[in-house]
Amino acid sequence: MKSFFAFCDTFLKEVCLIVKRTLNMETYDKKEIASLIVKYLQGELSEEEIQRLEVWRKESVRHEADFQKYLSTDFYATMKTLYTPGEEDKLYMKLRKKLIQRRVKRYRGGVIWSSAAILLLLFAWGAMRYISSYESSEEAWQPEECIEQIEPGSQRAVLYLADGQKQNLPPSARKIRVNGLPKLVVTDGMELVFPEAQPEDEPVEGMNRIEVPRGGEYQLILSDKTRIYLNSESELQFPSVFRTQLREVAFRGEAYFKVARTGDCQPFVINTAMGKVEVLGTAFNLRCYDASGILQLTLEEGSVRFTTPDSKQSKELHSGEQLVYSVRKDSLSLRSVPTCLYTSWKDGVYSLEQTPLGQIMEDLSRWYDVPIVYESEDLKHITFTGEIKRYKNFREVMQIFELTKRIRFRMKGNNIHILRE
Repeated sequence: MKSFFAFCDTFLKEVCLIVKRTLNMETYDKKEIASLIVKYLQGELSEEEIQRLEVWRKESVRHEADFQKYLSTDFYATMKTLYTPGEEDKLYMKLRKKLIQRRVKRYRGGVIWSSAAILLLLFAWGAMRYISSYESSEEAWQPEECIEQIEPGSQRAVLYLADGQKQNLPPSARKIRVNGLPKLVVTDGMELVFPEAQPEDEPVEGMNRIEVPRGGEYQLILSDKTRIYLNSESELQFPSVFRTQLREVAFRGEAYFKVARTGDCQPFVINTAMGKVEVLGTAFNLRCYDASGILQLTLEEGSVRFTTPDSKQSKELHSGEQLVYSVRKDSLSLRSVPTCLYTSWKDGVYSLEQTPLGQIMEDLSRWYDVPIVYESEDLKHITFTGEIKRYKNFREVMQIFELTKRIRFRMKGNNIHILRE
């Protein structure tokens, strides 16, 4: 009976997927709709039940498309290939004990069942198994409409000024006063601009801090004209004005830095929990999320030097190179890369080149502020090549991946589940 169980497992995955995806849990009872579909295929619907099923089918294009799938000859032809011909009697006897008691037509003392009848029973069994395993609406697969409501991140951050002020930075133009003066300007809601220090300015001691949450991004221009693009879940500490021989900031998360070169060649230093980056004038992407324990430094132009926290290892990078430092392994590596794969996010595009799904979803989870759950860990290693528009809603992004016929997405509660196609 090995082929019987193999057939059942494959068929149930197909059936349960369709049932879970199509049922609107708020409007319809799962058991009722599953029962109506089974009875339709058996030709046993009453007039009232026919009307009920018609209403459900007309509610959405997806409902009707999936309903029609069960009526297609292709569907039954596919299912028939999954079990050994001649097993119909054995399959029916197995399922009869598990599913329903019904009168069996006998011809010359034998039970005669078509392949379609066996598939019908398996459909009913799969639907009922799904229903019996359902525990609460919170655990159910959400309808597609819920995924369509997942919007991309936006321009937002929180600014903590050295003088004690706290400012939420919405996507709108405004001015922020520092020590009573409008020294900090938000231009068109996209970036912070710190004006250069004037001789009459009263110095403000201490560091400012800007925090960008999950699902957010922000840009700022420091007083030395250095431009920084902050990605989601990032934090930067910096002074309002650089007054020493060293331009020094502290950082965690991910950001693209375009460091301005000063007339006196004042060094620019970025301190992180995973090491120190020293530059003069250059452009690079720095990624160092605490949870990962990995620092990734991708240099677009110029040169930079990275030093580990214990100062025992140090490397100089040149244009087109990427440095990766693992805190846990205390290992440091250097390689040449297409830098656009690591910097294009700031221009509204995720560029992929044989990029593992786990890495892609780490970024998307942070940008769309949605948890990702994998059906199996090996899915994280599937690679993809192409481009994803950063400002599309999640449903549109999801469809791009599903077109590859390698994975599919479902939503349960607030989590996005990734399953193998």
